[in-house]
Amino acid sequence: MKLPSGTNLLVLASSIFALLIPAILLEYPLLRETNGNIVFPLDSAYIDITVARNLAFERVWGISKHAFQPAAASLLYPMVLAPVFFIFGGHLIIPLIVNSLTAIYLLFRVQRTLIRAGLRSGIQLLILLLTILAGLLPLLIVSGTGSILQLLLLFLFAESLASSLRDAEKPPPRRLYLYGALMIAAGYANGILLIGSCLLLILLRRRPQAIKLFLVSLTPAILFGAFCLIKRYPFLPVSLLAASYPGPLIHFQRDCIRIYEREYPLAAFVHRYYRRAGVGVDDIGAVAWFSDGRKLDLTGVTHTDAHCADSLCRGVGIRAAIIANPWFSPAQFPRWQPIASWKIAASSHAAATTLKFFAIEQYDTTILRKHLKDYQPLLPRSIEVQYY
Repeated sequence: MKLPSGTNLLVLASSIFALLIPAILLEYPLLRETNGNIVFPLDSAYIDITVARNLAFERVWGISKHAFQPAAASLLYPMVLAPVFFIFGGHLIIPLIVNSLTAIYLLFRVQRTLIRAGLRSGIQLLILLLTILAGLLPLLIVSGTGSILQLLLLFLFAESLASSLRDAEKPPPRRLYLYGALMIAAGYANGILLIGSCLLLILLRRRPQAIKLFLVSLTPAILFGAFCLIKRYPFLPVSLLAASYPGPLIHFQRDCIRIYEREYPLAAFVHRYYRRAGVGVDDIGAVAWFSDGRKLDLTGVTHTDAHCADSLCRGVGIRAAIIANPWFSPAQFPRWQPIASWKIAASSHAAATTLKFFAIEQYDTTILRKHLKDYQPLLPRSIEVQYY
């Protein structure tokens, strides 16, 4: 990777400065609100990095080290994070660093394309700044998700496709197929660009190349889907079809503080008393990151099929279930023992909610109640505890 020189290098440095300063300005006030804790705005961010950590240290693709689970929103992002975790340890700052370096490399590749096009340095700087602004790159850095990695691969794929179309007599470069496969591995939603590109090739009477590009690019999805079927999961897990962040910029701090106020106290409780035991939770991300035990994601299951939720919990040895209202009705689970609830007051960042704690088996009721009472003095004052 050869850096530009002269004025072009100054343009790149200026764009990197314009990228990182807003990211720091987004993160710094948040750290003050969260007592120095790095917090991400989406549950899916914690799931992706938890999968990466388990892949690095346990060689397991899942939100716990005990079983395969197709929970991540991207195939590629956990694979990128895993070797970094393995070398430097599982720290929440690592996704921020990886995302920052990915964003810088994206700017470098965009500028290299502009230089080849013969554009002046002033135009280069304007386009790079527009890339930062239109792509919301500072926000994506601090989001903890793999969205910047997706943007990078979308650009590399589009650049390679454009290069191929300029010279119709030559076969497409091999990197086009590589970027196509990596693009789909980064996010299944990128299949829209793949389909559009293949249709364009067909219109240009390059049908064999279109078919080859389509099949090669889908290889990661096909292989992973086949493995999911072997493990008795759907061929296309819902998590991999999820849309990526961001929402409006104004929501970033609000969403992070909501996660910090609602999920961090629960994650700390699970870490303290159920670090290596099984729990079922409907907001699984932070809990999965801060503890090692078996996790069962109850999102959607509890309010659609109560019998399924009960049998799943008993089948994998879940000791406690923690579910937020209004996802479910307590009458749906007559075999579960209600122990206590945490009523989290409304704030400027989120509406009020209630977490209810259940013991799955009768013999776990006493110990769960004791854990909750021991932990109660450590809860924020805004959380009201009620025992049953």
